[in-house]
Amino acid sequence: MVDIDLERLTTRITDYFDPLLSHEEIARRYPISMQAAPRFNPRSVRDGLLARGGPKEAGFIRYAYRPFDNHWLYWEADTKLLDEKRADYRTHVFPGNIWLSSSHRIRKGESEPQTAFTPHIASYHLIERVANWFPAWFRDDGLALNGGGERQRPNLSAEAHAYLDRLGLGVEDLFHHALAVLHDPAYRQANAGALRMEWPRIPLPSWPEGEAPGAVDELLASAARCRELAALLDLETPVPV
Repeated sequence: MVDIDLERLTTRITDYFDPLLSHEEIARRYPISMQAAPRFNPRSVRDGLLARGGPKEAGFIRYAYRPFDNHWLYWEADTKLLDEKRADYRTHVFPGNIWLSSSHRIRKGESEPQTAFTPHIASYHLIERVANWFPAWFRDDGLALNGGGERQRPNLSAEAHAYLDRLGLGVEDLFHHALAVLHDPAYRQANAGALRMEWPRIPLPSWPEGEAPGAVDELLASAARCRELAALLDLETPVPV
């Protein structure tokens, strides 16, 4: 289901969905795909997918497997071919969305929190066991706005939404500022003790009213610096040499 090479992955998945290849032949070529496991009967799963037909072209997606290590994944919505498909997560991974990962506690032996930033669907353990992923945008159910396209809403609390409205800024400015703060050595040093025990707290210029002079420029400057950092963290974003 995962490979660094899209052509190789496509070949495997195409074979799996080929009704002319028996279960025994698939087991010979790709043994792990036909191994029984809890909640996974390989023969009934494959029979069900063969009856449906496939594979689905849209199922081949980029996958942030480890930091600076993007793979290809075949994401299958039906059956348990993909062990934990997290459909409620997949629906919010779409072009233009960005994700920030963090954890509420530091791995034993580490002195600083680990963070990641990606536009792709990502491993549950990308930076830390059972780390949490936070999107800038949610895909909304219901009718699209303005007669077409996808309906999206920013992943903000009411207080954060009001704060950004007062500054005339958006959710992506806030997300990039948060990533900039989390990678700031001075912030990590000053908050080292708290970061070992709890979620990071992100300071915001003139929170919550946003009325102090220079608050907009301060947050925008932080976000701009982090957009450069985010581009460096994403292997597939071109950056000037």
